[in-house]
Amino acid sequence: MSIKRLILGMVGVAVFTLLYAGTEISQEAQHHLKTGIEMIKNAKTLDDYDSAILEFEQVTRLAPDYADGYYYLGETLASTKGKSFRAMKNLTKYLELSPSDSSDRAEISDEIVKLKAVREKERKTELNGLELVHLADGIYVRNVVEGSSFLGGRLRKGDKIISVAGQSVQGMDMDQFYEVIYNAKEELKINRRTREGPSFIVEVVRAAYGEKATETYSINLNKETFFSELYDLEDDEFAGAVADNEAALFIFWKPKCGECSQTIPAVETIAVQRKGQIKAYSINVAENPETAQKLQIRNVPTVLLYVKGNRVERLEGIVTKERLGDVLNSAVGAFVPASSAKASGR
Repeated sequence: MSIKRLILGMVGVAVFTLLYAGTEISQEAQHHLKTGIEMIKNAKTLDDYDSAILEFEQVTRLAPDYADGYYYLGETLASTKGKSFRAMKNLTKYLELSPSDSSDRAEISDEIVKLKAVREKERKTELNGLELVHLADGIYVRNVVEGSSFLGGRLRKGDKIISVAGQSVQGMDMDQFYEVIYNAKEELKINRRTREGPSFIVEVVRAAYGEKATETYSINLNKETFFSELYDLEDDEFAGAVADNEAALFIFWKPKCGECSQTIPAVETIAVQRKGQIKAYSINVAENPETAQKLQIRNVPTVLLYVKGNRVERLEGIVTKERLGDVLNSAVGAFVPASSAKASGR
């Protein structure tokens, strides 16, 4: 569901929800619901969006059997890249709690199916390390993995994306935006043998100094931007990532963590070098606390290595690519450069 449609739905059903919902909710929960709805209706900044999520989360905590709390939380999360599984989880909970004859059951069920497809499309765009959010007035950069290839003068938190490769993205939903990015990326990756080469332009509106004005910037994205093999992961995807890979490397991080920004490039480099031997994932603990709590991740960065479903290494603090290389040599075997592998017939 687009954010515009969600806003219209919220305006239309808010009063009905509070007066006629099958489950009574406390005044405190009602207050959080109303506040969240108003925030989404008027959201103009990333802080507004994040605050609305917190309000809806409070509703689900205060009224765990109240279906619509999960509906609003799920729909809001659905507008964010990298939140598809969490959105599906909340919308599924909404279906479990809502009456079996609810008129929107088929629509919500279809949306859950669509969210699965959207997650696959997110993967195909290879915008690893970048989190986007669809607000009422456009698509914004919500977060950037510390030290990822999107740093260094490229996209930044708070950027509003207005065009990609000469095509305006104003008024697009996330699904349409992914198509534009994917098509532009594929044009660059016709020849993947080198990272150098042509680029395409992403135009963004960025707050100027002091945030009292905005400026439009043109940012070049080249093939190197899409070479990352460090995949963003949500809580509900962790178990599958462990089970589906012979060897899986996970880095747990959080924003504004200096040691994280030094370790993430090392993991990213190793992931590219050892593509085919390991799969590497990044998990933002601020956004995905459940997995961090289960694994007792108390400090970041923390790097975990799983081989054949078993954890074989845990590293905390700054980790260099040399240290990671030594760990992987011991756990999964020596690294064989692609040129050597071809020469040996591998």
